[in-house]
Amino acid sequence: MTRFIAAVLSLGSLSLAAASFLWGDWLQYAFRDYVIVFAKMIAGVLSKPFIALSNAQTNEEGTRKEPGLMKKLSPLLVGLLIAIPVLLIMTLLLVSADLVFSNQVEHLLSFIDIERLPEYIFRLVIILVLAFVFIGTFLHALEKNDLEKAQQIGKPVFSPFLGWVEGSVVLVLVNLLFVSFVTIQVRYLFGGQANITETGYTYSEYARKGFNELVIVTVFSLMIYLALAVISKFSKRWQKRVFSGLSLMLFGLVLVILASAFQRLSLYEEAYGFTRLRTYTHFFIFWMAALLVGSALLEVFNARRRFALLLVIFAIGYSITLAIVNVDSYIVQQNIGQAQKNPSIDFEYLSTLSNGAVPTMVTRYEDPTLEKSIHDGLGAELACRTYILQHEAKQPWQSSTLQGLQAAHLLHGNPSFLVNYPVMEKNDGLYVKIQKNWNLCSKYGESMD
Repeated sequence: MTRFIAAVLSLGSLSLAAASFLWGDWLQYAFRDYVIVFAKMIAGVLSKPFIALSNAQTNEEGTRKEPGLMKKLSPLLVGLLIAIPVLLIMTLLLVSADLVFSNQVEHLLSFIDIERLPEYIFRLVIILVLAFVFIGTFLHALEKNDLEKAQQIGKPVFSPFLGWVEGSVVLVLVNLLFVSFVTIQVRYLFGGQANITETGYTYSEYARKGFNELVIVTVFSLMIYLALAVISKFSKRWQKRVFSGLSLMLFGLVLVILASAFQRLSLYEEAYGFTRLRTYTHFFIFWMAALLVGSALLEVFNARRRFALLLVIFAIGYSITLAIVNVDSYIVQQNIGQAQKNPSIDFEYLSTLSNGAVPTMVTRYEDPTLEKSIHDGLGAELACRTYILQHEAKQPWQSSTLQGLQAAHLLHGNPSFLVNYPVMEKNDGLYVKIQKNWNLCSKYGESMD
């Protein structure tokens, strides 16, 4: 997930740079501007390589230029295309006719793995497609388009058509609904376990119940505000102030709902430990709260059209947070700390994590204050990973990561793991010895990057 978000963020940032390289002031963009520039960029990427190739054949006055390099080479290329299938057929016939010639051809083509020929063709097609896209991207970025005017930035898609009364009624009713919900939350969720158990729920049941729904309500509320702000029309200043007041009230109530969702998630993490999904959501809630606060400030300062920029900052901040925190390392740190207090924590979940968790595992393993059972569990986990690293097939350099190299250095540099926790391979999998018992390395093989 972290890699996917990082890749999307990188591609999105580069696309935005290409889409507005010469003329665009993307800091001023509204949603409409993002949609337009990306749509035009896609059209430009697909069309401009062909346009450039066509323009290369004709000068500005419409007269033909002197034959260029491509024009001179085209007969040669056509001849090669015709000759290739002929040569293939003839070679196959000659190979079948003479064993000596067949051996020479086989030796000549030994560097080519014929069985992987379809893969080579597929890769070639991918390379050509990406080359076409990159050429189109550069041409689009470096060609200034007179149609893109700075004064068009922020122009609304359509004129407001909904009266301010109708929009205010929607906000009032939604706020009343949220007030009733928040009142219950203050009493039950923030009031202690006794107030929850008296209704027949356990603390963990109440923590699990409705968390996803609360996050969806938060996102949906923000969408309602944005939609009403765009389609509602205001003829007088006080009407706009009423709408802003109702909007700020909505933001405040939604922040309380988001706090309730975070409290439920915290209770759930305390009872059952951290997972990747829970960790992603854990940090998402903080950034969602920042987005709500930022939206409220934009409403106060009448700068609502900057919400698109605020959303970009939210996406960048959330993505960078996941990269800096190192999600798997964070999970190890939190779950080991909780496992010392709560035996129900799923300690085996650590075996599903990537090598990004290994440095933290090694650090905690070397902690002399760690409980014996947790120490042995970490040692067995690290022993299994060490064994797999020593016996797995060598990975191509393209698969290398900094986390993987760091993990390999730590595991290979500490032979005590396999000494203290021997690993044995059987028909049904790997087994690691913890004290006098052999335990299956059930998930460790799946966790390697």
